[in-house]
Amino acid sequence: MGQRLILYEKVSDWPEGFVAIGDSVAAFNPIYGHGMSVAAQSAVELRRIVGRHGLGRLGLAADVQKAIGRTVTTAWDLATGQDIFYPGATTNGPTRKERLVAWYVDRLMYTATGNGRVARAVTDVTSLQRGIPVLLRPSILTAAARGPNKDQLTESPLTVAEWKAANG
Repeated sequence: MGQRLILYEKVSDWPEGFVAIGDSVAAFNPIYGHGMSVAAQSAVELRRIVGRHGLGRLGLAADVQKAIGRTVTTAWDLATGQDIFYPGATTNGPTRKERLVAWYVDRLMYTATGNGRVARAVTDVTSLQRGIPVLLRPSILTAAARGPNKDQLTESPLTVAEWKAANG
């Protein structure tokens, strides 16, 4: 089964008392590990909105579906941002915008090798703890432009004794 996204939040006459969640909304490439995380975050959104408004409010299900749609979007953007580079994934290949985004992500990953603040931001976004806008903050953009604070390692930082201990 391939990736699939259904934009239920765009349905104008969403049925009262019905909420789609989990794989019924989006199925992800398992390599990213986002499926269960998105389902859990969607359940949290359901609990938050029902807790705030109760079950009887008109339009509640549509509001929940919109919140779930926002939750799914971050994971979907992260996954499709990489998958579009597989041969045959799109008819015409990646767009200029998609190539620019991929270049920026590559730059962030390179910068993260020697900048803990950027590494934390990238990890928070890829683990779905924070949204993509974190990576567009001025401090992160500036750090990415500068590159890593520390040089990349050219050899193992472990001593011979540490290697022996690590390898049993």
